[in-house]
Amino acid sequence: MANQLPRRPVRKVERPWEALRSFDPKVVHEAMLALTDSPVATVKTLCVRLQPATEIDTKKLEECLKNLDDPLFQVRQNAKTEIESFGSDAKVILERFVKETASVEARERVEEILKQLLREVRDTEQVCQVRAMEVLERIGSTDAKQLVEKFSKGAADVVLTRDAKAVLGRLRR
Repeated sequence: MANQLPRRPVRKVERPWEALRSFDPKVVHEAMLALTDSPVATVKTLCVRLQPATEIDTKKLEECLKNLDDPLFQVRQNAKTEIESFGSDAKVILERFVKETASVEARERVEEILKQLLREVRDTEQVCQVRAMEVLERIGSTDAKQLVEKFSKGAADVVLTRDAKAVLGRLRR
């Protein structure tokens, strides 16, 4: 058995799921390795911790977008704050609004929100979900693929769903 590489030791990471939220690359890397070292337990944990993305309240979002043109400043400001609370899950709808709206002021406000979404990572949970998809892709087991497939059936315009579909496509090759 001279050709076999020695098995690397299982990583001891206190809470690997929580560590996926870190902005320290070394911490994240160690957590991902620890999770892939225990594929069965990781798939079970992710099955409990993650749920497919749900649809955003598009009626509420559209109402807020309409309120960006309200004559009252406070109504416009409240609408902007409300739109920001949707985070990157609303990105596709906001991009469509920018292309379709006739109001210059509303378009500029939404473009500002979109730029803000690009500049900052607003949601550590979303970062964690993307990293979890990467872990499941690395595991690549039948159970991991089934879990990724479950996530790929979530709300269409949400990051978790799009990422799961991309992972699923790569796993099927």
